[in-house]
Amino acid sequence: MPKCSHIRFRFQLCDRSTRVGGGVFLYSHESLPITSFETFDDKICQALHCKCETAKIIICVLYRPPDAPMPSFKACLKFIDNYISGHESYETCFLGDFNFPMIDWNSGVILSGSPSATNQSAILLFDFMADNFLSQYILEPTRLNNCLDLCLSNAPTLVTHVSVTDTPLSDHKLLEIFLSHNPCQSDPSVPPDFSVSSFRLLDFYQVDYDKINHLLDSVNWKELWALCDPEEFPELLNLVLLQICEIGCPRKQASSKRRGSSVSTLSNLKLRLQLAEQNSVATAAHLESLKNQISSVYADMRDAINHDLNYHEQQAVDKVHSNPKYFYSYAKRFSKQKCSIPMLFNEAKRSCTNPEEIANILQRQFSSIFSDPSATIIDDALFQSPSQQNPFTEDMLEFSVADVIEAIDEIKPGAAAGPDDLPVLLLKKCKEALSKPIHMI
Repeated sequence: MPKCSHIRFRFQLCDRSTRVGGGVFLYSHESLPITSFETFDDKICQALHCKCETAKIIICVLYRPPDAPMPSFKACLKFIDNYISGHESYETCFLGDFNFPMIDWNSGVILSGSPSATNQSAILLFDFMADNFLSQYILEPTRLNNCLDLCLSNAPTLVTHVSVTDTPLSDHKLLEIFLSHNPCQSDPSVPPDFSVSSFRLLDFYQVDYDKINHLLDSVNWKELWALCDPEEFPELLNLVLLQICEIGCPRKQASSKRRGSSVSTLSNLKLRLQLAEQNSVATAAHLESLKNQISSVYADMRDAINHDLNYHEQQAVDKVHSNPKYFYSYAKRFSKQKCSIPMLFNEAKRSCTNPEEIANILQRQFSSIFSDPSATIIDDALFQSPSQQNPFTEDMLEFSVADVIEAIDEIKPGAAAGPDDLPVLLLKKCKEALSKPIHMI
């Protein structure tokens, strides 16, 4: 895990009360609030699963003793399967001591020499993995020469790195499994600053373009050209366009939605409930009141999420004709899986999760492979320069206003804006009025 100061964790456990050893235990970081927690214990196998709705992930921890009969292990897997079958959109991660030394995970086969009941349990595990599209990521021995501790997941990008090292704390080796969710890394997203003038703050899909074109036609571009140097005219043109658009375009509305308040309230209520359950003087009515408040927050969070999803879906449907780019951008969010780089190892073989450190590692790797673009001595190319069929002449630079309009027509409607943030929609809707100053440039 990445090193952080002042980290607070919550834990869930399922002890085995009738025998020594066994049981399962799970720590969770406070920034990943657990919204569901259930346990299984048939006095032989133990399991617990936790759901984090904010990260859309389910973590399951399981312990199967070496002498566990097949029906007990089957019931344990059924307990987990019944839960994850209703959460197909969630990423799942299964951890624990499964005690299957006869399985060769590098080849994916069950070796001979084990009791029949143990082999049947191993077959159950393979069937469970196939039904839930799970992959196993621990391929090294975790106790002596046997791979007993496993990590299963249905998400190919969830597990980013696995290391197995010796530890004096146990006869089992220490497993470090790095997931793509980093609870110690804050959200780098920054809301837009609506106090700064920019084309990005204006809604060009709710515009009276007749008014915009009229204002553009009223500008004396030749007079503006004479007021400045030719190199300064593009910046002046951009400023005039922004002032005209601020007159005829409505501004986008900043979201007033407060994030994280429900999660914080839920965490506080859960902590109060935990302390109240440990306090022997707490009344049953007080405990019931806290549980009802937690259930109410859960319901509010669910309704808020559903309302937000329905709102954005309706917005996308309404803009199919007026703004197809918005609709397809919304649809692609559900068809593509966003992948990031949550962790890299530096030259000292230490894990780095800070985005700046990761960027520096990638930059150093890039610089070590590719040539330096600032180098003053560059070897000549080994191939001959091609002969020019049509040598360049100055008359090739001559073009008319009609050529500018034709070039604007060739721009795709959904193309991104350039460094000046000038929207393509504004260029196309006002191409006749804008072609004159652009031709002057």
